Amino acid sequence: MKVLHFIPNFADINESVGLQYKIALIKAMAESAEVHLLCADYPGIDMGSVHVHKFSLLKNLFGRWHSSFKKFLADIRPDVVHIHACWNIYAYYLQRCCEKYRIPTIITFDRQLEAWHSSGHYCLCNFLKSVIYQRYIVSHAKVLHAVCDNEICSISDYVGYPTLLCKILGIRSEHANTLHIDESNGDIGNVEYDVYVSKQNKNIRNIVLIDIFNEVYEKSISPLSDRLIGMYQIVVDSNPFWLMSSEDCCAEDILLYAGATENIAGLQLSDNQRRILSTLDDNAWRRILLHSYNQGILEFVFSGIEKYNLSQPFSQEQIGGIFCLLGNKSQRITNIRNTSKIKTDSSLSDLERDIMMKIMTILYGIKHRIEIKRKDMLDLYLSLKYNNFDEIQLYNKVHETGILKDTARLFQIMKERYGLSEGFMFIEPINDSKTEKLRKMFFKSNIQ
Repeated sequence: MKVLHFIPNFADINESVGLQYKIALIKAMAESAEVHLLCADYPGIDMGSVHVHKFSLLKNLFGRWHSSFKKFLADIRPDVVHIHACWNIYAYYLQRCCEKYRIPTIITFDRQLEAWHSSGHYCLCNFLKSVIYQRYIVSHAKVLHAVCDNEICSISDYVGYPTLLCKILGIRSEHANTLHIDESNGDIGNVEYDVYVSKQNKNIRNIVLIDIFNEVYEKSISPLSDRLIGMYQIVVDSNPFWLMSSEDCCAEDILLYAGATENIAGLQLSDNQRRILSTLDDNAWRRILLHSYNQGILEFVFSGIEKYNLSQPFSQEQIGGIFCLLGNKSQRITNIRNTSKIKTDSSLSDLERDIMMKIMTILYGIKHRIEIKRKDMLDLYLSLKYNNFDEIQLYNKVHETGILKDTARLFQIMKERYGLSEGFMFIEPINDSKTEKLRKMFFKSNIQ
């Protein structure tokens, strides 16, 4: 695993009695992972096998695109970024860059959200920081790390606005549930976590408690390091699509197509496809299978693995048993405009009505950012490929509902990613600029 620690003011950490544990912790972590440290003021102390990098405060403050952060992430490509900062604007800049490169982030606040810190100079400084970037950091990090029991409430309840304004705007926090995780993390062994899940309006906050102050780091820094690496693995497992390469996505498409194909004799791999499947390592298989599980297509992917007689280290039960953090799930679609006419249209058979509903659900859901999964696309694929329907009737209905071109663009994507040939389509696919926009919508929704 490749981990990047971001500590903008590292010299302050070196001089702080309460935060010096970070130095020993990062050094111990480098013994079992590839660890990089990014800071602005490295004091030159011995960091063992940690790769230390410096960045320019001035260049990244006034640089239009913060090019050094982007170049650094593109060169290093860490699996996870651990930001040890709270009110620092460079943490905000780095987090925005991490989102662009789809790298999950973890934030350690070191109790900087406690009342005695956040209320200091609030009207003059901290309120502006909260409005401009602090609330963004809290809401967009994949995991918020609490260093003690007392910090859990300050993180879950943090709003960033004055109490009176919160009441006026109706902003509040709700504790949803608490999970205690005790599982095996590879070579690390059994690692325990207390995960607190709080909900603020529509945003879910995953707070992982790893109590720093109960650890005597001179004697037990290695177990503490193992717990943090285990937490990084949970973050990676919870965001598999973020770390999937183009070849991982291609491998998932190949296996999904094979698993959904009834005619085994017709399955043939090209040289490039055979190369992609043969070069997948254990981490790639883990990402692919976890994403397939999240998208509801794991059974078909495993079927494709069996048909191609491939070997990989996981079973369906193991993948289903891996703990993943809760995400900001959108509501499922319950009502779509114009569907009432389709449901009551007597000219359509049950099969044709079902196909129309599936098309309208996918197009509506992906455009309005409502939860759509690859399973929904696969269901449409199977309905089109293995059923006899009236093509003229369906063509007329999608034309009447005003989704003719959008359906043609959807079919183009299904042709590329699901292997649906034009003989099973009732509209000729369209590949234009709006088709590319639709592809990006699927990608941003972590579907494909």
